[in-house]
Amino acid sequence: MCISAIFIKSLDDSISIAFNREELVSRSFKDPGFFTYKDTKIIAGVDNLKGGTWLGLNENKIFCLVTNRKSNKSKIHSRGKLVLEILAKKNITSCLSFLKEETKENVYGGFNLIFGNLEHVFYTNNIADSPQRLSEGSYFLSNSFINDQESKRIKTMSKKCLGLTSSNFIARMKKNLELSSLENNYMPKSSSNIIKITKENFFWIFSSINDNFKKWHEVEATKLFK
Repeated sequence: MCISAIFIKSLDDSISIAFNREELVSRSFKDPGFFTYKDTKIIAGVDNLKGGTWLGLNENKIFCLVTNRKSNKSKIHSRGKLVLEILAKKNITSCLSFLKEETKENVYGGFNLIFGNLEHVFYTNNIADSPQRLSEGSYFLSNSFINDQESKRIKTMSKKCLGLTSSNFIARMKKNLELSSLENNYMPKSSSNIIKITKENFFWIFSSINDNFKKWHEVEATKLFK
């Protein structure tokens, strides 16, 4: 059961994202790295079992993340591949058109999806009629609905993030992601990621079970935009 936090700040045109991937220890993955998918440069981690990802950013500064939702539906298609397909798009219009067609047949298990760029950010899930546009503010997501105050984890995280800003986001979320993983009784944390996207650049740090969470690693931003 993953958990994420997003802070959208319009005054300095930035989006900040924190994400804990929580998965079986036996399900191996690659840490965030650069690769090309359908002629689009992407940075993302990769699930070694299904080949998809849970969080990524492309050369057009479109980001996408997914969390699983409780669902009785068997998994026909990989939800991580859905993220990759969105990251292969050049603009938000293409993302929206793709999602509309791709989700018609309901071939995915329960999911939450947040995607967008500095101009438009959207939230949707496997039962929504259409994506919901998110305005500036703080948003929290786990395995139910966005900002669901019936979710103990979201309620706890949102309280810890009172006063969250784009300036203090990184420092506070380093601590909050660690606390959130300790409160999760379902799956162990396998990877923590914190991203800040601005007009000029982006900043991405991560820590993971692949080196036993010994330190935070920084992704070199320039590689994505060469």
